[in-house]
Amino acid sequence: MSRFVTPAEVHIPLSGGDYLIVKAQLNAGETLEVFARMRLADDPDHVDPLQVGPAIAIGYLLDWSLTDDTGRIVSIRNQPADVVLGALRALEYDDYTEILEAVQAHDTALQAARAEKKTRRAGPTPSDRSSRSLAVVGGGTSG
Repeated sequence: MSRFVTPAEVHIPLSGGDYLIVKAQLNAGETLEVFARMRLADDPDHVDPLQVGPAIAIGYLLDWSLTDDTGRIVSIRNQPADVVLGALRALEYDDYTEILEAVQAHDTALQAARAEKKTRRAGPTPSDRSSRSLAVVGGGTSG
């Protein structure tokens, strides 16, 4: 099984019949970019809590079905991060939070699936064959 992320898209439904198109999974480089966007500008060792949601959304968002007042789709596909952030910030606040929550739920589900996969893959912890059994050291019984 490959350890590389295969690019894939997922549609996430929103209220009003709209939807998001997001990356099914981020690769390592994309994840590091998300982390970099979360940092405080004047203190890069710390996270700016106001940037966490937008950073995750920008990391995953590929496009959406959102339209302007004339009914034309406001495409964000292949746009730089600052353009996507600008589009997000131009939304009504309730719509902005709905999108951030939808993307965050997608990311949380992926994290839970990865944790489950690691648990299954790891299996039982093998015992160290070089250690002595307590039964031998204690004379055959432990009681």
